[in-house]
Amino acid sequence: MAKMARKLTPYNRKKLFEARERGLSDSEIKRQFGITDDRTLKRHLKLAEQEQEARIAKTEILKEALRDHLTEIRQLLENWETIIRIQPVTSLPSRMADSTESLHANRLFNCLKGHLPFTIFWRDYSQWEAKYRSYTNNCTKLREEIQREATTRMSLDFMDDNATVSHLSPRFIDWILRLVESKLEKVSEKGFEFHWKDYKVEIDKQPAEVKRMRVSPGWEFLQIINQHEVNKEFYEKECRELLDLVLKGETVASLSTLLDDLRNLEARIHNYLEEIKLRRDYILYTCNLCPGKPRLLR
Repeated sequence: MAKMARKLTPYNRKKLFEARERGLSDSEIKRQFGITDDRTLKRHLKLAEQEQEARIAKTEILKEALRDHLTEIRQLLENWETIIRIQPVTSLPSRMADSTESLHANRLFNCLKGHLPFTIFWRDYSQWEAKYRSYTNNCTKLREEIQREATTRMSLDFMDDNATVSHLSPRFIDWILRLVESKLEKVSEKGFEFHWKDYKVEIDKQPAEVKRMRVSPGWEFLQIINQHEVNKEFYEKECRELLDLVLKGETVASLSTLLDDLRNLEARIHNYLEEIKLRRDYILYTCNLCPGKPRLLR
């Protein structure tokens, strides 16, 4: 009975192709792979060449996809380094939160742990995140404390400067926060003086008198409308006392401690990221979104 030829799989044909590349003769290849005739050998060699071409094409596609993926990872690292910056207390709370939220919203951010499996690095970043969250919460708390204390002390609400009743200006909060920032940055501030100016305006088509208090070079704090006699000393005294209360308060003390910790952590994280980019460590490791790693989507 004639011996049945062995069925060749793509893996066998790959080995057959490699044998031909090594210079084995047709008879040696037929004997090694159990092929009985030249026509069958020719057919398998043709299939092997086609499969090899497909493998090369796939490899090139994967190389290009991986190159694009690693470029995206590097860009994310550069964005990350830019974002890890402490916003000053004068920044709006929404801006403080936006600085890291946009980064975490990027799907690739969750893959960075795969490309950067460095425990100390992630420990420091986790600490920075927690302390920065506490820092932004304290900044918001400080704004609320200033607003609440000023409203209570001076019996005026904060309103836009176009308001038609006596009010405190939001610029008063901005001024105090600027002085808090100077204290946190250990910058000496020059003394300040309050200035009052009277205006005659029309409110609802009726003449009105407005007395405005400000600090040079133009920080307007409050407007008193249609009040002939104004106890200017009272408002000036309350503003000074409130400023002193804020600067010596627990919230500013907490911000000072947090700021020192954040600066130390920020410097370390920036050094890590600079070294990672220079050494290209992220190339050595893979993540769930690396090309060529199929994963069942659930």
